[in-house]
Amino acid sequence: MNIDYCLTLAILNKDRELEKALMGSKVVAVIGLSSDPKKDSHIVAKFLSENGFRIIPVNPNAKIILNGRTYTSLLSIPEYNAKNIDIIDIFSPSEEAPKITLQACELKRKFGKPVTSGCKLESQVWKLPK
Repeated sequence: MNIDYCLTLAILNKDRELEKALMGSKVVAVIGLSSDPKKDSHIVAKFLSENGFRIIPVNPNAKIILNGRTYTSLLSIPEYNAKNIDIIDIFSPSEEAPKITLQACELKRKFGKPVTSGCKLESQVWKLPK
């Protein structure tokens, strides 16, 4: 993967948590999902889709990717979809990570997901390198 991009499972920080989350998850929001089939975000999202996950594409520059309507940000996803998000994959420039993390924390406050162990990242988000 290109080191200029940050691939993050926003809710996870331990291997057991990752395994548990993946086993019980069905809906993945993919931030920065590209329509280019050669890009990492597209490859990962397609793999997840082909293996039983429902993908919610987030890309402000596209209308449809992988047969799914795209949204401009996490917070633009309608409640009926947003409340079902289990995992957030981030494929965006690293400088966007703080904003995206705060949006994930906002979803946690609204729906109790996707940050399953509490939103500890929120207090650390501004410590990320620029």
